[in-house]
Amino acid sequence: MRIARVRIENYRSIEQLEITDLDKRQFVVIEGANDVGKSNIVEAIDLAFRAAARNIQQGAVSPYPEAWDDRRRRSCFRDPTIPIKCLVEVRTMGSSESQVSGQPTLTIEVSWPPGQTGEPEGKARIGYEPGSKPDSGVGEGAVLHGFRLVGTSRAPQPGYLSVGGAGADRNKRWLGDNLKQLLFLYKNSPEPEVEYRYEVLRQQLAALTDFPIGQIYVSLDPVATRALVRTKQNGLELDLEDRGTGVQQFITLAALAICHRGRILAIEEPELNLRESAQRVFWRMLREVIGTGQFIDQVFVTSHSRVFEEEADRLVVTRDGLAGTQAHWAGPRPEAPMGWETVHLTSGSSITLSDSVRNRLGVTSGEDLYVMPDRPRAVRIMGSNGYRDYLREPDDGDSGDV
Repeated sequence: MRIARVRIENYRSIEQLEITDLDKRQFVVIEGANDVGKSNIVEAIDLAFRAAARNIQQGAVSPYPEAWDDRRRRSCFRDPTIPIKCLVEVRTMGSSESQVSGQPTLTIEVSWPPGQTGEPEGKARIGYEPGSKPDSGVGEGAVLHGFRLVGTSRAPQPGYLSVGGAGADRNKRWLGDNLKQLLFLYKNSPEPEVEYRYEVLRQQLAALTDFPIGQIYVSLDPVATRALVRTKQNGLELDLEDRGTGVQQFITLAALAICHRGRILAIEEPELNLRESAQRVFWRMLREVIGTGQFIDQVFVTSHSRVFEEEADRLVVTRDGLAGTQAHWAGPRPEAPMGWETVHLTSGSSITLSDSVRNRLGVTSGEDLYVMPDRPRAVRIMGSNGYRDYLREPDDGDSGDV
C-alpha cells in the first residue's frame, strides 16, 4: 500500500497544503531549507495514523504511543482558534507500480479542535472504486501498523513491540530504552513479522563491505538481566560499546527503519552523524530491502543530503510568510561526476560550501565570491585570488559571455 494524497490544515507552519500523486512514487525525499516545515508533513501523517488507530482500538494502548502534554498540543496549532485537520488517502497497489486505478482506498481523517484536551482522535473509512473487489490489505491492520516514523532523536519510541494476542495481552508493550535492549526485543518479538525483519536486518548488516559491521549476536545476561550485543567481523568479536559511534548510529537507524510492521516508512534526516559514504551504504541497503517487495511499499525521507536526493522523487518544500509551507515536485537530482563538488543555495542568495571547496577556492566564511558565466547554464566560481589570476589570463576570443 502507498499514501496517494495528503491534505493538511493549520498544523504548525502549514496553513493549508495538499500533496497528490504520491502513490506513483516509491521513494520520496522531502527537501528544503531549515524551518520550512519538512518534518511537519511527516509528523502530520503520523498524527493521522495514530489518531485513527486510537479510534479503532476504543481506548486501548495505541501502537503509536507518544505523550501529548498541553505544551506540545498548543504548539501544533498554527492558528490557535481553529482546528487542525489532516486527511491521508492510502491505496493498495496492483500488479505493477503504475496500476492504482480501481484499487481499494483507505481514507483517514482527523479534526482536532483547539480546546480539546488529551490526544487527538480520528476516523478511518474504506472506500472501493466501481468494479474493484475488497482487499484484506487495506483495513484495520493498515491503520494500526501501516505507518512508521523514525524521528531525529533516533529513540526507540515509538518502537513499542506488541505482545499480540487477544484481550488484555493486546495492551502490553515492551520498550527498549537503548540500542542493545531494542535489538533484544526485536529478536524475541512475539510478532512473527518483526522477528523476521530482525533476521533480514542481521543478514543485511553482515553483508556490508563498504561499511563493515559483521555478524550481530544478541543474548541475555541471566545474572544482570540485561541485553548483551556483540559483533563478529573477520574472527574478531567486540561488544557493541567497543564499536565506533558511527557504527552504533548506523545500526540504530537501520533497526528502527526495518524492524517494525509498517508498510510505509518515514525517516527524518537519516544523514545525522553519518559520513556521506555511510549514508550511501545505508540508502543502498534500504533500497535493496524494499526492492524485494516483501514488507515496505513506500519511503519518505526528510533530508539536506544530496545522497538521498539523487535516487528519489524530490518534494521541494518552501515557506512563504503569508501562505506558510508549500511544496512542489522536482525530478531526482543528478549525481555529481567524480571530482566535482556541489554547493547548496539557500533563500537570500546564500550558498553553503564544504571545507574542501573553501580550501580549493582559498576563501573563508563571509568572503565575496566571483561568479562568471562559463557556458550556457553554467558558471565559474572564484575566490579573490582566482579572480585576479583570471583577469591576467590572455583573452583567447572564446570568452564572449564574460
